[in-house]
Amino acid sequence: MKIETVKVSLPSRRITNQDMVELIREQSHDVPQEIFDKIASRIKILLRLSGSQDRYWREASETPIELLKKSYREAMSEVGWKPEEIDLLIYVGVGRGFLEPGNAYMVAQSFGLIHADCFDLLDACMSWSRALEIVHNYFKLGKYKRVIIVNAEFNSTAFGYPEIYRVTDESMLDSRFPGYTIGEAATVTLLSNENNTKDAWEFHFSSKPNLSDLCTIPLPQFKVFTDNTSDKLGKNGPLVFTSYGSELHAYGNTEGIKLFQKLSVPREKINIVFTHASSSTAWQKGGETVGVADKMYHIYPRTGNLVSASVPAAMALALKENKLKRGDRVVCWVASAGMSFAVYSFIY
Repeated sequence: MKIETVKVSLPSRRITNQDMVELIREQSHDVPQEIFDKIASRIKILLRLSGSQDRYWREASETPIELLKKSYREAMSEVGWKPEEIDLLIYVGVGRGFLEPGNAYMVAQSFGLIHADCFDLLDACMSWSRALEIVHNYFKLGKYKRVIIVNAEFNSTAFGYPEIYRVTDESMLDSRFPGYTIGEAATVTLLSNENNTKDAWEFHFSSKPNLSDLCTIPLPQFKVFTDNTSDKLGKNGPLVFTSYGSELHAYGNTEGIKLFQKLSVPREKINIVFTHASSSTAWQKGGETVGVADKMYHIYPRTGNLVSASVPAAMALALKENKLKRGDRVVCWVASAGMSFAVYSFIY
């Protein structure tokens, strides 16, 4: 399998850490000033410690589908593919406009891909990585020749506005803080069944369903679809983002490092490492532990957490900056709600 190209479109509205604090202040306007000052102070400290600086949200005039089409046009123009040559389109990630049918069908229609097979793959921030392995296996079976993976992660206000931006007590930050790091982006990845380097791909995944209550966006009827009685599950309510970031990173550090050790690629052969953009500080510490700290490429400080778009967006930006080049040995390292973990490697 060969990644022909990766493109990202970021919306235009820059949200700084201070902007985020002001947004929370607006939604918490009736909280006594002395109490809110303590809340704001902690938010600023947590943002700084995570490595956060900026994130980008769309303006009212910008739509996810138009930003997605922009990346699609750039990608197709670069590689010279025609719409009728696309065999499969997979839509991945949390951001979506439909529960039914799959968002892939709507995107394919917008792209003019009338002959492409379509389906969605939803596994929180792991979605793009899961789709990559599935396409790799499809190619080995000879099922498809050209595939597109797309996502439109526009979740900043979709799952929790204005609920998670209203804070009346510091303890509420335990389940709400990760929501303040979310950025937005649309990505398009073009894949072909060309075997550019023999045995170049290596995938390792693991799942820890006992940690499934740590990060959720439940539907209104979620309680009848599980017998999990954890008080963390859906803490902030239906259709509102709940995430216990400190616990997620604590478990992620342990399991992520354990999984990284399964990678057969020698450290000295690795050129660049892309991670899930959940905290540049936490991932950098993990990189120091496994010996790849000097090879890590972080986008979190400038884009925030891009959910399932984190890795493809990082690749696209690294390509623009000439930090990623053909022939480079790439490692991707991801942790996600579920929880799930992945490390995989390939030659770009």
